[in-house]
Amino acid sequence: MQNELETIQQIYNVVTEFIINYSFQIVGAFIILNIMFPREKAGASKWTPPL
Repeated sequence: MQNELETIQQIYNVVTEFIINYSFQIVGAFIILNIMFPREKAGASKWTPPL
């Protein structure tokens, strides 16, 4: 029983560490992309249809 609890705790730790590390990387990527390619304000798009 003790061995099973240790295994579950290790799995929980790995999953938690994975989620925390990669969620920070994803948030950082969105911040960098938003700085590099800022979104235009609503209704102020520079795109025009081809003629």
